[in-house]
Amino acid sequence: MQRPRPALLLALAGSAGLSALALFGDDPNEVIRPAERAIAPALATIARDARPVGNPAAISFRLGTRPAASDQPRDLFAAYSWLPPPPPPASSPAQAAPQAPPVPFTYGGSIGIPGKVLFVLIEGVRTYVVSVGDQAGDFQLQSVSSSSLVFLHVPTGLEQTLAVPGAPIMVQVR
Repeated sequence: MQRPRPALLLALAGSAGLSALALFGDDPNEVIRPAERAIAPALATIARDARPVGNPAAISFRLGTRPAASDQPRDLFAAYSWLPPPPPPASSPAQAAPQAPPVPFTYGGSIGIPGKVLFVLIEGVRTYVVSVGDQAGDFQLQSVSSSSLVFLHVPTGLEQTLAVPGAPIMVQVR
């Protein structure tokens, strides 16, 4: 049989000693009286060194008052800032007048037929052939001048012009 090691025996003895101390040691419910002899000299020193400050009758102590609890709970995690609050917003500006979108057409040319002039308008991959009074999309061709076409945006009722590049438009056709 092998001999027990001394470190193992020492650990076993230590744990047995701590267990005995925990079981049979001091009573945790024992009441300890305060030492009065240590407080009395300290109070005597304070009383001896104290100097009167003015009239003791004039000194009054006020108890702090607590604000009454409100009916509504406050936000405990509200954000606070040292910055002053922002100024109130200016009176709301008057509603901006509605604006028609830009004319989506590109001028493609004009075709003259007896009694009428047709204009070719290109919008992306779509091509419109219109005369005065016709509607292409949301726009209606109102009038024609020598350098521009005047359109009416039907949903808003606003007029817009489309510049015509190149030669002036010939309106008179026979």
